[in-house]
Amino acid sequence: MIQMSIQEQEPLIKRTNEFIEKYGIKKKWLAGKVKIDEQKFSYFCNSRFALSFNQYNNLVDFLSKYEKYMGFVEMETNGREKQIIEQHNI
Repeated sequence: MIQMSIQEQEPLIKRTNEFIEKYGIKKKWLAGKVKIDEQKFSYFCNSRFALSFNQYNNLVDFLSKYEKYMGFVEMETNGREKQIIEQHNI
């Protein structure tokens, strides 16, 4: 099995912590979604534990899908707001 070092995982650690802060997500919830033990996930977020290859890929995939979905929601919401503003300016 391929194992990456903590140093190699630093960009994902940073992305994960920014994701948690941006969306107000609990670490426990996110750990459950990507099937990583809660304590190990906490250690990972604090640069004290390197994820396995499968855990790493599960986390990357989840973050990407979630952010893509949230981008669509933001675009849809902004589109509706723009439409409402345009209707009121008529």
